[in-house]
Amino acid sequence: IDVMLARIYEERGLTLRHMTYADARDMIELRKGIEDPEYYLDMIDMDLETLHRKYLDAVSTRDIIFYGYLYEEKKCFGLDYNDLIFFTLYIFEREREIRRKWQERLQYIMVDEFQDIDKPQYRLMRALCGYHKNLFIVGDPDQTIYTWRGADVKYLLDFDKKFPGTKTILMMENYRSAPEILSAANSLIDKNRTRIKKELQPTLPSGSPVISLFAQTQEAEAEWIAGEMKELHEAGTPYRDMTVLYRAHYVTRAVEEVLLREKVPYAIYSGVQFFDRMEIKDALSYLRMIAYQDDLSFRRVVNTPK
Repeated sequence: IDVMLARIYEERGLTLRHMTYADARDMIELRKGIEDPEYYLDMIDMDLETLHRKYLDAVSTRDIIFYGYLYEEKKCFGLDYNDLIFFTLYIFEREREIRRKWQERLQYIMVDEFQDIDKPQYRLMRALCGYHKNLFIVGDPDQTIYTWRGADVKYLLDFDKKFPGTKTILMMENYRSAPEILSAANSLIDKNRTRIKKELQPTLPSGSPVISLFAQTQEAEAEWIAGEMKELHEAGTPYRDMTVLYRAHYVTRAVEEVLLREKVPYAIYSGVQFFDRMEIKDALSYLRMIAYQDDLSFRRVVNTPK
């Protein structure tokens, strides 16, 4: 996507002051999933010339980026995650034989993280399970985090009403957290308004009290972490038995700087998914050049290897 965005920004004279790449990616996803759910008809019905003209005639930054992205997709035969769902639904609604083929082929369907399912995903699920009706979902309404992009927890809460005969299994035993952690989590989660009432039960013995810190800055947080680690170490806990968990890679810089300064040994364990590796993307671009001769792939590999 970033390669496409770079091309659009260059062609139309946009800069990151108009919109960052991250904001552009979010805007495209929200527009496809919520604001303009019939966008895919432009990709299907318009020829490449007409779609290109719609992109060039766009005035607002949002429209320029959005229609430029649709044009770049169509030009290089590319579909993103939203497209795959909408195009599949489009085919299923118009081709009964194709829909029936996949309904019969997929005898059992399981959907994980069901609390974060959105309307298009729900429609696709209903279409696919329409023949065998063997559907297994896993989810927790207390863990909904994607409402900002269309997720609706009501699909989970109302599931047994929409699918009569559903058997519900509540998994209440927690095997990895001490009672103190579960007690803190239960008291916080209980304040959620839309939920299935439940209380997680610990299986581990009692442990240390939960300590919470709301730091004013990343640096202050990192210094506190390092201080806790040094205290644990002085009390007899080896550094190799300590772990710092984080949800985003950008937070590691502040922690690393403090650990280096305090001479606390550490190792970072993280990885890149296989298809996100640079060499894999390069290899796929060469294959796309052979198959489609698209210029986005050419721009990526024209000087690779140097």
